[in-house]
Amino acid sequence: MKLSMDYDMIKEEGDNMAVDWDEISLGKRYEVPSELLDKIEHVIPTVLKGGRDLWTTTDATIVKYHEGDLQVPHIDPCDATLLICLQPCLEGGSTCFPLLDPPRRLENSRGGGYLFFSSHAMGQDQDDSSGNERNVLSLHHGGRVLKGEKIVMQIMLEYNGDEDVQTWLEVVA
Repeated sequence: MKLSMDYDMIKEEGDNMAVDWDEISLGKRYEVPSELLDKIEHVIPTVLKGGRDLWTTTDATIVKYHEGDLQVPHIDPCDATLLICLQPCLEGGSTCFPLLDPPRRLENSRGGGYLFFSSHAMGQDQDDSSGNERNVLSLHHGGRVLKGEKIVMQIMLEYNGDEDVQTWLEVVA
């Protein structure tokens, strides 16, 4: 399957894709201060059932992208990600999910956010019985910031519930 990316750093060479890592800037990352994280974690029950009783924050990062910065395609190493836009850039920088049918390009707006799941729910049919198999449809990337700066906060969460969840829709508040 061939992916269409928003940046010219990835060059197609037959079926292989080569990345010029010297030319890529992935933005600057900052740990979310604990006082702010505590306030944000109080919002989790409005998004996910069970809140902090069933969900553990495994990573909380603020990422600042300058003009020319982007994020390479990846799958987050968690069950759920809450991505909140603190400051949209003036041009470019959309969050893209190229494997969805149809592919999605999500524009960022100040205070807007996205919740997505990077693993399969424990009760879903899977090839592996670990209950934590990665969901390849969650592959996403951040398009190149063409003008301005983009600042996002990402909260990565792990589900700690004892009950098998058939689909992640069961946990959305």
